[in-house]
Amino acid sequence: NPLPPLLTDAFETAKNLVINASTRIPGFFMNIVYRGETLLEFGYGAKDLKKPNVPPDANTIFRIGSGSKLFTALALFQAYDLRLITSLDDPLRKYVPEFPQLHYPFCLLYTSPSPRDRQ
Repeated sequence: NPLPPLLTDAFETAKNLVINASTRIPGFFMNIVYRGETLLEFGYGAKDLKKPNVPPDANTIFRIGSGSKLFTALALFQAYDLRLITSLDDPLRKYVPEFPQLHYPFCLLYTSPSPRDRQ
């Protein structure tokens, strides 16, 4: 199956953004799966800084850092749009009773333990 033009454009845009980014991004790996079929895989940069000529591949393990917040936010808003949750300010325990009690709403709140981030 040929890659739809929208996905081709999105891939090229993402690839160029990372390639043109600062040297703080040592490498990345991206693949596009369309209707259950892997259509494109691409690794750029270094898999390991000690081996700069080896690009990342599908088995490369990356640190996710704060990237999971985006997926959490997306999932919350999708659940809200589908009326699976009634309020973004509800405590998580309303929907998952076994989750520990928190002192703030579960929606999109982030506080860092780092004093540098609290300034």
